[in-house]
Amino acid sequence: MYDTTINILKILYQTKISKENLSQNLNLKENSIYRAILEINILLDDLKYNTIKIKGKILELKLTKQQWRTLFKKLDSLTFEDKVDYLYIKFIYFNSINLEKERVNLNISRSSINRCFLHVKKLMLKNGSEILSNKRKGIELIYLSEDDKKLFLLKLTKIIMEEDLLIPVQKILLNSIKNFIVKIRLSKLSAIYRCLKLSSTIMTLSYLCALDIYIERFYQNNKTLIINKEKLKIDTNLKKIYTVVSSIGYNFEKNYKKSLTYNIYNLSLNRYYYFDDTIKKSNLIIEEIFKIFGLSSNIFKKTILEYMYLGVLKKEHNILKIRNVYYHYNDKILLDFFNKLLKKYSVELYSCDKYKIIYLIKKEILNKKIKEINNILILIEEINPLYQKTLKDKLKNNFPNINFNIQCNYLNIKKDYNKDYDYIIDDSQITLGGGDIFDRVENKLQMLIIENII
Repeated sequence: MYDTTINILKILYQTKISKENLSQNLNLKENSIYRAILEINILLDDLKYNTIKIKGKILELKLTKQQWRTLFKKLDSLTFEDKVDYLYIKFIYFNSINLEKERVNLNISRSSINRCFLHVKKLMLKNGSEILSNKRKGIELIYLSEDDKKLFLLKLTKIIMEEDLLIPVQKILLNSIKNFIVKIRLSKLSAIYRCLKLSSTIMTLSYLCALDIYIERFYQNNKTLIINKEKLKIDTNLKKIYTVVSSIGYNFEKNYKKSLTYNIYNLSLNRYYYFDDTIKKSNLIIEEIFKIFGLSSNIFKKTILEYMYLGVLKKEHNILKIRNVYYHYNDKILLDFFNKLLKKYSVELYSCDKYKIIYLIKKEILNKKIKEINNILILIEEINPLYQKTLKDKLKNNFPNINFNIQCNYLNIKKDYNKDYDYIIDDSQITLGGGDIFDRVENKLQMLIIENII
């Protein structure tokens, strides 16, 4: 199966999605998507399963969990990148690899396995690792650089996030290097975050899950992971995290508990990020956003930096954890601005991650700017006293600091109101009784605030 086909199935397993979002997330033209869908539907027909349906602009594939498992097992094929990840993880974890055996495991040709491992080799040599070819033992890992250790952890995070989508050969590899059940571990990590009242994402939890394999491989007897007892006494936050980790994760391996405590502590402070270049680019983008929109909240900066950092990593390493999103028309201005900013720093994000970040930016901007507004004029076509009172009450409840003046403008008379009002919302083409005018007023106010800043 082609890479495109497999990636489309990975996304449809998670969510129904618009053609536009699918095209943007996979960087594909619609013709390529339609060709892949036809190919998938032929296979689904052969299995007597539901086929991919296109309703309007939405693509959807309704299968039971068992049917999905059967489908991925039937495919028994990996994208080029998945093959590279498989070889990379296996080689690093076991210190050596036999390409002939892996060729059989992956059911690919010698030329394909050589091409995939050449990619692994180039990547590792670039990162400063050392590899030796041995005719008797296969290919051996002589020295592993810190950069490759970091990348190894990220690739482990990826396969844990995609556990439900793994084909048999990937599952065999994952089961051979972990000593826990992924869903139970993720549940415990989620409980730790809830108990600490910290927000988490599936990528953060999967990373902390992968940390167990990482610690087992590299730091089983490493004394640097011993928690400093004096620091525990001084730092109440670190002590609290350690207590919660030890309680909920009572059966976690000792070194994993220590590492987990430090990682949760540092992640909560936006520290200890493994990919310096990614965090640097993310920081530059956030700083520019704060400067342009006059934002200053450190709590907000911490939140949005985490979303940006994780979003960039997801896109750079093709971690297809995606959901469908719908942009409101007044989000388009902010989206266009954000896309230009991403392009400036050569950064790409999936649509759902853009949406999440834009939503947070918009919310923060509006919370700040609405407090600075005193007077707003609303021009309408026709005044109905009953609807006018309802609207005024709703506006007062939602924007208590703003004085709203509602005027009839049935002749569409242009007046110089700018001196007296911070914003003028012209809804004069619609009567006050037509539709929910509050929603229209709120949306137009948001748009005017964003337009005014940009």
